[in-house]
Amino acid sequence: MTTTKRIGVAAGVLVLLAGSVFGLVHWEGRMWDARVEKIAANPPQGLKVTYEETGRTWRTRAFRVRVEAQGLAAAWEGSAEMGWGTRTVLSLNLEEGFGKSIRESGVSGYRDSMVVETSVAGAMKPVLWRLDALEFKDPASGDVCTTEPLLLTAHETDGKTAVTGSLGGFACRFGDGTAASIKDLVLNFAVHEDRPIADFSFSGGKFDAEELQGDGFSVKLTSRRMEGAEKASPADEARWEERMDVEVKKPRVEGEAADRVGYTVRLSGLTGAFIDTVTQASEAAALDPLAGWRVLGLWRDAFMKGEIAVMLDDAFYEARGKTAHLTGSLRYEASPQTGIPQYGLFELRIPEALVQPATIADGLASGELKLVNGEYTTKIEITAGGIFANDQPLAGPGIYQLLR
Repeated sequence: MTTTKRIGVAAGVLVLLAGSVFGLVHWEGRMWDARVEKIAANPPQGLKVTYEETGRTWRTRAFRVRVEAQGLAAAWEGSAEMGWGTRTVLSLNLEEGFGKSIRESGVSGYRDSMVVETSVAGAMKPVLWRLDALEFKDPASGDVCTTEPLLLTAHETDGKTAVTGSLGGFACRFGDGTAASIKDLVLNFAVHEDRPIADFSFSGGKFDAEELQGDGFSVKLTSRRMEGAEKASPADEARWEERMDVEVKKPRVEGEAADRVGYTVRLSGLTGAFIDTVTQASEAAALDPLAGWRVLGLWRDAFMKGEIAVMLDDAFYEARGKTAHLTGSLRYEASPQTGIPQYGLFELRIPEALVQPATIADGLASGELKLVNGEYTTKIEITAGGIFANDQPLAGPGIYQLLR
């Protein structure tokens, strides 16, 4: 093959590649336009969405989106770029609506960007939202707060929508001379198609709020089907258990220090239908405080029917190498011997080394506390007849009136 022929073949290949790329970009542009048109024409219930294209080339789009709901409005400026997948970037407009309120509230440095990308096949990649460091000043009070940059990532896979956030930290100095700060905040949130309850975790590093300091904390909420629940049953019929784990490391309160403080508690017997009913009642209570009594009534009725229960697996206080524990449950049960309803049973164990003798002298004298193998212990019973510690009455049957 001569040099001229080789050049001709190479040129032909380049032309084919260029044509393919142009065709791909053109196709991606058409798909992007169709998706935008569909979203604008069918917004989520309760939202009014206005889309305006402000610029266009064969491989880019510039646009503006305005969203209104219940008298509130926000606008975003955006751009999209096609080519082996699409990349869309949106930023909040600070000249109107919610963005203007942020700018006028004393917040400076607000710059955000949401990045939405799809593959060449149209599959959605994780959505990213970035927010630069902020500063808030209140001239009237003298308060000044600063935040570190924030990054949220959201993605959906196998019926699960997950959000992960690196929230940085913040520091505030108030006009009265006090201060507060926290570092290394991390958020995780997951919604499962087959679960009525979302999983959630939130943690942070060192924190300081004058009299309260610590080396870190964590809060974790997880849900699971209760044992015996048929996996084939609908989510709103199956019973679920919600578990909360809380721990604070090296807490210090007004000079008093511990190594760890926390608890693990489980709420069992929840159903999707019950959660929906409580959620609707809670939303009504936000508008009418009197409706809050209905929320309490729903929980009370479910408890009195034995449908839900609270298990305190452990509440602990660890200091100087010793640990105090509180365990037990809140559960409606009728005593087979007396027929008197029992609402809760707990056990408290405190190592002798963690207690000042003078503070528990009265409890020992009354029998409410006992010293057993180097630990002060008590068994707390909550019944329709009252509250008892080691069979010694702490409260009369008035608690029954609360639960009736």
